[in-house]
Formats: sequence, structure tokens, C-alpha cells
Amino acid sequence: MKGPQSQENRKNPYYPAFDLLLAKFLAVDQALNVAEAAFGYATESPDAWLGQISDKPLSHMLADICDDRNPGYVKLIPSVRVPDRETELLLRTVRDFRTQSYLWVIARGFEAFREFVQSVEAELRDSVGVSAGYGRKPITDTAHHRESRFTQALKRIREAAALLVVCEKSNARKMQLQQWVAVAEAVRNAVAHNEGILRKADYERYCSSGLEEHFPGELEEDTGYVLKPTPESTAKTIRTFREYGVAVYKAISEAHGFPAALLGPDGEITTWRR
Repeated sequence: MKGPQSQENRKNPYYPAFDLLLAKFLAVDQALNVAEAAFGYATESPDAWLGQISDKPLSHMLADICDDRNPGYVKLIPSVRVPDRETELLLRTVRDFRTQSYLWVIARGFEAFREFVQSVEAELRDSVGVSAGYGRKPITDTAHHRESRFTQALKRIREAAALLVVCEKSNARKMQLQQWVAVAEAVRNAVAHNEGILRKADYERYCSSGLEEHFPGELEEDTGYVLKPTPESTAKTIRTFREYGVAVYKAISEAHGFPAALLGPDGEITTWRR
């Protein structure tokens, strides 16, 4: 039997996937920061935009740019505080683009987490093996299967790491993570395949699982649940994905006797902390 010291020195086979996950979330965080910086001055409504316009009329403005010796001036009428149609369309375009940026960040966050889970499950299958009673039934990836390949992989990790189940139900965020990730998958699919709109059937399925709380939007009678993420809700979503990834990594590592510190197998600092 190996002693505690040799146990600590074992290389964790789940670490490379975990390190890659954190590196991807670093990139996602940067994308969110860039989006917020780019649209930080974009107004949320025409009224807010109008509020930035002074209601005091200018006395005059330069009208003749050609004559620098005797420039012509014209008087101005008081500011008209009603946006024209072009202004409304411009503001709407900016807001829509901003929303699409946040939806993209959420979708990328889910995809990074999904790839991590599937990598961990593949490593688990290789490490434990069929002889140990794991992985006898292959994971299917067909459109006719009730569960996605990602959901099946996450279930198998739960079966192999009981600590993950505990964390999913009782955690510092007081979230039911199994429900949350199912909703997140539906949101990602809506972003990827339906322009950020959940069908009514999906809305009814997930509305009691925190859909509106964690993924803001608006239910439109003729359309469905239109996702309208905010900078705050998007940042919380990415944080939850990251913390969920740490929980998976720690649970599966500890279940098989591997060190689960956030340092690499040779003591290097993980990518996300560089």
C-alpha cells in the first residue's frame, strides 16, 4: 500500500481537463468584460438617452464651415426632447447587439463546462474500466435519446463521486445545481438554435426550476420566452459554471484518491490564476 506522501505525489489525471476549463473561463470572463466596456455607455431606453440632453437651447451654432473670416451663425430652437424613429431604431440595435453578446458568453460558458464534464467522464471510463462495473452501457449521442450525452456523462460522474451530489444539493450559493444546469442547457440550446428564445413548452418545463431567476427574460404570447440577460446575471452564470467545475473536479479527484488542490500536478499555478 502506498503511503500518504506517495499518494500526494500522484498525478491527477483529471487535472488537465480542469486546467483547460479554467483557462476557457478566463477567456469567457474577458469576453464579458470587453462586451460591458464596449456597451457601457449604451443607454437602456430612449428616455435615458434624452435625459443626457440639456433642455437649455443653445444661443447659436456655426453654420458656415467655409468662411473662416466671417462665419455664419443660425439661432437654435429649444431642444426637442422626443426621439425620432431613427434614434429609436439605433438604440434598439445597440441594445439587441449587447444582449446577443451576453447570450454568446452564456452559451460559450455552458459549452466549456459541457466539454469538461465529458472529458472527465471519458477519463473516468478509462481509469475505472468496464471490469469495475462502470461504463457497461455506452453513452448514446442520438437525437432520439431522451437525455443529452452531456447529461448522461454528468450522471455517471455523480454515480462515481457521491460528494458531488452532496454539493449539488447543499452549497454556499444555496442553489439546486442539478436543476440549474438542466435549465442552463435549455438556455444554451435556445441561443444556438432559436435566436435566444425558449419555446413555450420549454418555458413551462423550466419556469419552476429558477429559469426567470437565473436567466432573465420576457414571455411573449406569440413567440416564447425571450432571453434578456443583464451584465449581472451573465457574470453570475459564468461564476456558477466555474464553481460547478471546481466541485466536479474536487469530487471525482477525492473519490479516487487523487490530490484535488488547485495547483497543478507539478506544483504549478493553474492557468486561470496566471
